[in-house]
Amino acid sequence: MKIETISMTKIKVNPKNPKLHNDDAIFKSVQTFGIRQPIIVTPDGKDNYRIVAGHGRLTAFSKIGQTDIPCIVWNETDENVINAYMVADNSTVIGGGWDDESLSELMQQLDADMDIDMSVFGFDEMDLRELLDDDEPGDEVEIPEPEGLPDDFKDWRILNLYAGIGGNRKFWPIDGNITAVEYNSEIAKCYQSFFPNDKVIVADAHKYLEEHFEEYDFIWSSPPCPTHSRLKIAGVAATRKGNTGCIKYEQKPVYPDMKLYEEIIFLNTYFNGLFVIENVESYYEPLINPEKIDRHYFWTNVEIRMKEIPEIIRNPLGNVMEFNAKNHLKSFGFSETFFKSIPNDSSYPRDKIIRNMVHPKIGEFILKSAYPKSH
Repeated sequence: MKIETISMTKIKVNPKNPKLHNDDAIFKSVQTFGIRQPIIVTPDGKDNYRIVAGHGRLTAFSKIGQTDIPCIVWNETDENVINAYMVADNSTVIGGGWDDESLSELMQQLDADMDIDMSVFGFDEMDLRELLDDDEPGDEVEIPEPEGLPDDFKDWRILNLYAGIGGNRKFWPIDGNITAVEYNSEIAKCYQSFFPNDKVIVADAHKYLEEHFEEYDFIWSSPPCPTHSRLKIAGVAATRKGNTGCIKYEQKPVYPDMKLYEEIIFLNTYFNGLFVIENVESYYEPLINPEKIDRHYFWTNVEIRMKEIPEIIRNPLGNVMEFNAKNHLKSFGFSETFFKSIPNDSSYPRDKIIRNMVHPKIGEFILKSAYPKSH
């Protein structure tokens, strides 16, 4: 293949390109390593060229003031073939994934041997910390436990809604009278394998709560959090597109799911027992004031003695950008074998399941704070 030098003024973007780029990461890469990869273009018949592959690189070249661009000219005229290759060029790279162990080993070697800004590789800070194994495990701290929680725990009826894989339930008594409700059947199977003595129901937790709340003494609910999360609003960052002033969103804005507040109001009004409703720290001012522990909000009629919870448990991560899935699960008491059994699909990725888990020691502390007050 012959590489030609073409003036940037003659290179036009492809309006049908569906790929969103991390322009900052590509720019840092070009700054660090220079121009090492040409752009693929096709003639447009008007003495100009249209990009097939390399939109992100063109933006980076323009930022460093490069006016003559190395290109491979592909003399293809079939629009379907051009567009098909444009999609394949992006999707095949994304779909290939990584060998996480090899990548982590290589990244740690580069970090140790090179004086380099590690952000040049385009990983977000959360993933980069995990690859570099950058979170040091903290000292073991024993949580002061509220008195109570007698050995005979089986008569206390507990409902665990939106149970996930059971992060909050991890250190609850094994033989408790616990019903877990989870809508995802694969996640429910995972929960059941880890807590075989619990009754697991695959159902809509919101509807189940409305119909069965009177059957329980203590209710823990963790409604879906993505539409409330600060990460959601960050992903919906808007940028102006072209001279038209149109707004282009990286992700589609969505309504926050108000089932969260429906359940708070419902239980506050109608439930005679004790309850906890948990969600992540929201991007907006909460409509009903919560307790805050770590990155999570708690609405509850249980007195949570916050000062008795050590800082390492109240705020184990510092902030979400310091998340390390490996250490996170280990500190929660989950084995690597269990990690591999967690479902991992595009609708609810494994990392997301882990990231949204409440610290099990928080779950244990709140339950033990609640139990004596019900007798």
